Amino acid sequence: MWDLESLVSWKGPELVRLARGLLRDPHQAEDVVQDVLARCVLKWSRIQAVEDPSAYLNRMVVNAVVSHHRRPWRRERVSDPAELPDAPVHDDGAGYGDRQHYLALLRRLPDAQRATLVLRLYEGLPDA
Repeated sequence: MWDLESLVSWKGPELVRLARGLLRDPHQAEDVVQDVLARCVLKWSRIQAVEDPSAYLNRMVVNAVVSHHRRPWRRERVSDPAELPDAPVHDDGAGYGDRQHYLALLRRLPDAQRATLVLRLYEGLPDA
């Protein structure tokens, strides 16, 4: 049986990684996860009763991201590419540049496709 503190310390970084994969802004992703964890405190008795609390928390994050996209105040701002700074080149030998390139491509996908790829490839969940 999990207590809330141990579940959050174990699952928290994974939830942030999931939200960052689903959202284009890492700061918004952290805000979404913080909101989800705050709701966990209120729903803890329900979460404890489910068979797999980890999957329940994943679903809460995905639902929160979908709700975040539906908010009327949320609008993407279009910027002129000439005004954007050049991306720094990182050659650390660990593939940082490749990782950033693939994350940029991932963020261009529609929400549903991005969610599918993040859940399957980053989180290692089965196709079903």
